[in-house]
Amino acid sequence: VLLVMIGFANGVTQGFGIPISRCFGAGDYKNMRRYVAGSFIMTVAMTLILTVGALLGIEGLLHILDTPADIMEEALQYIRIIIMGTAFISLYNYSANILRAVGESRIPLLCLVVAVILNIFLDILFVHTFSMGLRGAAHATNIAQCIAGVLCMAYLLFRFRELVPKGQEWQVQRRKYQEMTVFGISLGMMSCFVSIGTVIFQTAVNRLGTKIVTAHIAARRIEELTNVPMLCTGMAMTTYASQNLGAGEYDRIKKGIGLAILYTCIWCSFTIVASYTIGDWLVYMVTGSKNAEVLKNATNYLKFD
Repeated sequence: VLLVMIGFANGVTQGFGIPISRCFGAGDYKNMRRYVAGSFIMTVAMTLILTVGALLGIEGLLHILDTPADIMEEALQYIRIIIMGTAFISLYNYSANILRAVGESRIPLLCLVVAVILNIFLDILFVHTFSMGLRGAAHATNIAQCIAGVLCMAYLLFRFRELVPKGQEWQVQRRKYQEMTVFGISLGMMSCFVSIGTVIFQTAVNRLGTKIVTAHIAARRIEELTNVPMLCTGMAMTTYASQNLGAGEYDRIKKGIGLAILYTCIWCSFTIVASYTIGDWLVYMVTGSKNAEVLKNATNYLKFD
């Protein structure tokens, strides 16, 4: 469920960045600032809708998914806290995607590295030292995400002041909002489409007991990690193609697409080999479980998926 929300939020803000990249490539800074203003307003609206809708519907959804009774209470506690932090996720994604749109990809990465390290430290502190359980893990995630968002936004405001909209540039322009809506919804649905299928599939998995749920979640976590390089290649190509489209550099777009396909194929081959050779070890590293049923089912899931 969380992957659906996070994937949608990331995809939508990435879609908002497409016209910003195009204007940047064309040197049209006035319209670029108008798109920055519009994307901010639409990101705030999307965040409010996602947060309120998710808080109201999450308990019913977990029941529909046949979440086992012995983990229902903890699942609800965890996901409600994470939902309350949706604004932090949106803040980071909005800032990071604007920075990438103008060719700055290092700072979003560094902010994310800081967040990951902080998240690990806070997980140990809240879960192990303070014995807060899943609530502690959720709070750690929110705090780390908040730090990443604030750092990214601070850098954006300090380093790229020319991107900050002024006066009439904040006015709503219907055509621009329609364009951003099309891009945002398209990439948002693309980013979370697989996760929606996983949520539906989770209903069947949840009926098979806690061990199978554990195996499935472990395999999904590993799969998510293996998907990251491919997703990031796609994100990079979105910005790269938009900038070069604005600049009229069509040959560079073709060359970039060819390299992206090559890199993706190489990574896919590596993950397939890894799943058949060290899949059981990866599952053990994720779960810490020595249960034969968990290891077997998770490894089989990896191989076939």
